[in-house]
Amino acid sequence: MKCGYCNNNMMQGWIPTAAIEWVPNSGELKWLYDNQNRVNGFRLGKFHFFNKQRQKAWYCPICDLLLINCKEE
Repeated sequence: MKCGYCNNNMMQGWIPTAAIEWVPNSGELKWLYDNQNRVNGFRLGKFHFFNKQRQKAWYCPICDLLLINCKEE
Protein backbone atom coordinates (compact mmCIF):
# COMPACT_ATOMS: atom_id res chain seq x y z
CA MET A 1 0.00 0.00 0.00
CA LYS A 2 1.24 3.48 -0.85
CA CYS A 3 1.23 6.31 1.69
CA GLY A 4 -1.31 8.99 0.80
CA TYR A 5 1.10 11.76 1.86
CA CYS A 6 4.49 10.83 0.41
CA ASN A 7 3.59 7.93 -1.96
CA ASN A 8 6.20 5.72 -0.25
CA ASN A 9 5.49 2.01 0.32
CA MET A 10 3.88 1.41 3.70
CA MET A 11 4.79 -1.56 5.90
CA GLN A 12 1.91 -3.93 6.69
CA GLY A 13 1.56 -5.03 10.29
CA TRP A 14 -0.94 -5.22 13.12
CA ILE A 15 -1.86 -3.62 16.43
CA PRO A 16 -2.52 -5.91 19.41
CA THR A 17 -5.65 -4.51 21.00
CA ALA A 18 -8.88 -5.43 22.72
CA ALA A 19 -10.60 -2.40 21.16
CA ILE A 20 -9.87 0.79 19.27
CA GLU A 21 -12.38 3.63 19.36
CA TRP A 22 -12.82 6.55 17.01
CA VAL A 23 -14.77 9.54 18.29
CA PRO A 24 -15.40 12.74 16.29
CA ASN A 25 -14.15 16.00 17.81
CA SER A 26 -17.73 16.95 18.72
CA GLY A 27 -18.45 13.55 20.33
CA GLU A 28 -17.81 11.69 23.57
CA LEU A 29 -16.83 8.13 24.51
CA LYS A 30 -19.81 5.78 24.77
CA TRP A 31 -20.40 2.34 26.24
CA LEU A 32 -22.38 1.33 23.14
CA TYR A 33 -22.12 2.62 19.58
CA ASP A 34 -24.53 2.35 16.66
CA ASN A 35 -22.44 0.47 14.07
CA GLN A 36 -24.86 1.49 11.32
CA ASN A 37 -24.04 5.19 11.89
CA ARG A 38 -20.25 5.34 12.29
CA VAL A 39 -20.01 9.14 11.83
CA ASN A 40 -20.97 9.48 15.53
CA GLY A 41 -18.12 7.18 16.63
CA PHE A 42 -17.41 3.46 16.63
CA ARG A 43 -15.42 0.74 18.37
CA LEU A 44 -13.32 -1.96 16.72
CA GLY A 45 -13.02 -5.06 18.85
CA LYS A 46 -15.00 -6.44 21.76
CA PHE A 47 -13.57 -4.16 24.49
CA HIS A 48 -12.52 -6.99 26.77
CA PHE A 49 -9.02 -6.84 28.24
CA PHE A 50 -8.31 -10.54 27.67
CA ASN A 51 -9.73 -10.53 24.12
CA LYS A 52 -6.66 -9.17 22.32
CA GLN A 53 -7.10 -9.09 18.55
CA ARG A 54 -4.74 -8.33 15.67
CA GLN A 55 -6.05 -5.17 14.04
CA LYS A 56 -4.55 -4.76 10.55
CA ALA A 57 -2.51 -1.60 10.13
CA TRP A 58 0.06 -0.06 7.79
CA TYR A 59 2.96 2.18 8.83
CA CYS A 60 4.84 4.79 6.78
CA PRO A 61 8.34 5.24 8.26
CA ILE A 62 8.90 8.46 6.27
CA CYS A 63 5.76 10.29 7.47
CA ASP A 64 5.46 8.39 10.79
CA LEU A 65 1.85 7.72 9.80
CA LEU A 66 -0.23 4.77 10.96
CA LEU A 67 -3.24 3.63 8.91
CA ILE A 68 -5.73 1.25 10.55
CA ASN A 69 -8.14 -1.02 8.66
CA CYS A 70 -11.58 -0.49 10.21
CA LYS A 71 -13.06 -3.71 8.80
CA GLU A 72 -13.24 -6.42 11.43
CA GLU A 73 -12.39 -9.88 10.16
